[in-house]
Amino acid sequence: MSILATATASMIIATLSVHLGLFDAVLSVSKKIASCSQCATFWGTLTALSVLCDGGIVVDVVLSIIAAYASNWFVLLLMCAQYKYEKLWQKIKRLK
Repeated sequence: MSILATATASMIIATLSVHLGLFDAVLSVSKKIASCSQCATFWGTLTALSVLCDGGIVVDVVLSIIAAYASNWFVLLLMCAQYKYEKLWQKIKRLK
């Protein structure tokens, strides 16, 4: 396919997608995924494993589910570190 035909097809597809509201729907779902660490971990891990590794779809899905569960514990660890940091910061601030 020539470069002009590809550019024209791309323009038509993008314009129709906007006109039909496809981009709004994708954005809405993306916002929901981005606001949840488990969802973002699952989909990010699944995408990375599918693109970069050759484990098969079943292995990729299982590992993504495990990673999503493990993300809860990682978030808990980050929250504990943040709590310790804030306490230390308050102590330092009082010393000044």
